Amino acid sequence: MQQAKLLFQRYEKKYLLTEAQYRQVLDAIREKMVPDAHARYSIKNIYFDTEDYDLIRTSVDGADYKEKLRLRAYGTWDRNTNNRVFLEIKKKYDGIVYKRRIGMSFLDAMFYVFSGERPEGLTELETSEFDFFLKRHHIVNRTFLTYDREAYAAADGGAMGGRGGFGGRF
Repeated sequence: MQQAKLLFQRYEKKYLLTEAQYRQVLDAIREKMVPDAHARYSIKNIYFDTEDYDLIRTSVDGADYKEKLRLRAYGTWDRNTNNRVFLEIKKKYDGIVYKRRIGMSFLDAMFYVFSGERPEGLTELETSEFDFFLKRHHIVNRTFLTYDREAYAAADGGAMGGRGGFGGRF
């Protein structure tokens, strides 16, 4: 089983497409991209913010530095089970997105976010950035968002820069 990546640095560009535009993009990449190993899957997110929506306000106001906290699950997910989820801090500065994530069960993640107590099996080093974030912000649940994603990889094995995905098809 492949180990989940826990730290990301990348550029992201997101576009809102009509169904016709989406089909045109698929036609244009057909020769150069192939569905990746996961191909199609669902993503479920809980986004956290403060009582006054400080995190989203900073983002919408166009600040140079933005950050958010979310809980993300891939594929089939039931919050009452011990399925693995990822708690993620996503930061954006100067057009570059930085994401740190830690994996755990849904119940452990929710307990950690609202109590600040580190789940068993995670070290202080693994949670230090999350600990700092949670001490700075009084977090509440704000938004639940789910969508299906289609993921693609370069047909030649990587010359195009790796994976790409189409998300948001509700």
